[in-house]
Amino acid sequence: MSKPRLDAIFSPPRVCITLQCLQQIRGYTAVCPAEINGFGLVAKKGNDFWIEEVFILPQVVSGSSAVTDDAAFHQFLYERVRKGLPQLPIGLQWHSHVCMRAQFSSIDLRLIKNYNADWLISLVVNKYGEYQCRLDLYRPFRLGLDVPLHVALPRFSVEDLASLRSEVEAKVRIERQEPRVVSEADYLRQPLTSSALVPLPSLFGEGGVPEDSEEKHA
Repeated sequence: MSKPRLDAIFSPPRVCITLQCLQQIRGYTAVCPAEINGFGLVAKKGNDFWIEEVFILPQVVSGSSAVTDDAAFHQFLYERVRKGLPQLPIGLQWHSHVCMRAQFSSIDLRLIKNYNADWLISLVVNKYGEYQCRLDLYRPFRLGLDVPLHVALPRFSVEDLASLRSEVEAKVRIERQEPRVVSEADYLRQPLTSSALVPLPSLFGEGGVPEDSEEKHA
């Protein structure tokens, strides 16, 4: 029997999201004048939970609620199976609080508590770019954690890196060369799940008050 990896035992769980998925959630939130509810497909890799796809379904919303059509939810699952798409768990539930605080309400917490699965990522956002994220583990024991989102930055293309190198060589004069701890090649080879993951602060985006808000024009 192989021994468990030490980092899998001692590393805290992380919730990771692609930049594309993050931008998609921001976009849905920005263009919807009321609350909006969505989901995400999540791949569990060791202690990391990767949000790899986000989507919305037909729903009825107001300024303080969002109710997704159950039939549409089951149809979404059926279509993925019919098309032979990867069957990742729908492990993310996200919604907006429009211009209210991005904080889980008592109703949100009650729904999270009664969720029937091994784990769930919950995310609440608002139009100001604030967010709150939590990871709930239900088995083998119950545990709920407030966690930051870790955003996966895209890799450099060979062309972009060559252009940047040329600009540095033309504009930067190095007086003293410090010993390299990590070579450029080693840095670029490092897996996306380590060096290229950036913890997201509570404000994602420009922050402040949106341009079209009443508060901005008061």
